[in-house]
Amino acid sequence: MSQVRMIMPFMDWDEIYSVKIGSLDKQHKKIIDMINDLHDRIAEGEDRKKLDEILVHLSVYTVKHFIYEESLFKKHGYKYQQEHKKEHDELAERVTEFHKRHTIQKKGIQKELLEFFKNQLHNHLITYDQKYSNFMSNHGVK
Repeated sequence: MSQVRMIMPFMDWDEIYSVKIGSLDKQHKKIIDMINDLHDRIAEGEDRKKLDEILVHLSVYTVKHFIYEESLFKKHGYKYQQEHKKEHDELAERVTEFHKRHTIQKKGIQKELLEFFKNQLHNHLITYDQKYSNFMSNHGVK
C-alpha cells in the first residue's frame, strides 16, 4: 500500500462514508485501501497463495474493526448495538464463506469477492455506521 498505484482504485473514499470520528474513519479508509490492494493484486495476476494471505489479513483487520466499534457501543450505551453487532456477525460469516470458496474454487470467484467487499462496505457505511455517528460524537468519541 506504500507502493505507487498503477491501477485506478477499485473503491474510493467518499465523504458520504465519514462517520465524523477520526479513529473510525481511519479504520474504514484502511479497509478500503486493503480492498484496493486485493483488487490490484488480482489485476496483476498474483498467485493464489498471496491472494489468500491478503484476504486473511483483510478479514482479520475487519473483525478487529468490528470488535473496536462494538466496544465503543457498549462503553457508551448505544441503543442499536445489538442490531449493529448482528450485521457485523453476518458480514463476518459471509467473509468466512468467501474465504473458504476462494481456497477451493480455481477460477471465477475473485470478481465476485471484490464486488461483495465493495458493495457490503458501501452499504454498511451508509446504512449502519451513519446511524451511530452523531451518538458517538455527542459522547466524545474521537
